[in-house]
Amino acid sequence: MPKFYFTFGCGIDDPHRNCYTVIEAEDDGEARDIMFDRFGNKWSMQYTEDQWMIDPNDPKNTTMLRMAGYHGDQPISQAEIWNLKEIK
Repeated sequence: MPKFYFTFGCGIDDPHRNCYTVIEAEDDGEARDIMFDRFGNKWSMQYTEDQWMIDPNDPKNTTMLRMAGYHGDQPISQAEIWNLKEIK
């Protein structure tokens, strides 16, 4: 079953600020429904597994990775870039 990643962002109140959670679901709509059931509308972004991992060799990621201070050449997750903590 696919995994979907949800972030809470810096504008969300504690205890979920700068955190993320992973939801396994059949599709993005089901994952979003589960997310709303668990956290209401107190979250920020939804990502697929492909979107969650950032390829530093893809030119469209250059600016974001520079802003985050990442200078490596290996794929890196959104959680690693932004120092997010997982909520299980």
